[in-house]
Amino acid sequence: MMLYRTIFDNADDAIILWDYEPTTNKFTVLDVNLTACQRYGYSYEEFIGLDGSLLNTMESSINKKNDIHELNLKKHRVLELTHITKDGRLIPTESNAHQFILNGKIVVLSICRDISDRRKRERETMGNCVEALISNRLVSLLTKIEQASLAEKHNFGEFVFSPDLKKVVYKGKAISLTSMESCIFRYLLSRAGRVVSLNELSRQFQRTYDQKFVNNIRIHIYNLRKKIELNPQNPTIIRTKEGKGYIFSP
Repeated sequence: MMLYRTIFDNADDAIILWDYEPTTNKFTVLDVNLTACQRYGYSYEEFIGLDGSLLNTMESSINKKNDIHELNLKKHRVLELTHITKDGRLIPTESNAHQFILNGKIVVLSICRDISDRRKRERETMGNCVEALISNRLVSLLTKIEQASLAEKHNFGEFVFSPDLKKVVYKGKAISLTSMESCIFRYLLSRAGRVVSLNELSRQFQRTYDQKFVNNIRIHIYNLRKKIELNPQNPTIIRTKEGKGYIFSP
């Protein structure tokens, strides 16, 4: 047991042993290593018994449902999640999950790797690709929006912006946006008050479905919220409609 604990606690990745209830898809922490405590900010005592929903963003919880189905069938699955620390930080995570029986219970062992650096590299690569990818789509999208009476300056609630796609003024504060953030912002604004799904957003820039591209839309919305929301963890301008998409409410 001592050898097991020594190996467990000295692993570079966070390791979490979950009690899993398949009828409700509920995950409860049975054991964790020191890396998990250090990464997520919980003491060992706080971690034990923790509900898995507290460790995942709402979107992660929704999107992992298909992965959990595969895990139940194959007993192994690699999931990409966004975990939340005790103090509210978001950590992109790759979870290598194995399901088995322990002492008559269904348990899941998750080896959780922080992939923040990988995501950063992917965003940089994707950013370069997207600039080329969206150029024609961008022209078409802007034409449609401009035809809907976006003049030299346009006021919407407390937002003021112009067709240069780079700046938005909110409550007198100038906010710089990337081209992709601007495109997403303008599209959500043009659909203000109604739910816009991730698939609908991604189709504005890419004709064929690509899960990685959809995931990058999530990242751009997260970055956009950090720039325009007073509290990005509890957004009021770009709100999430659980299981459906986003609503723009300036």
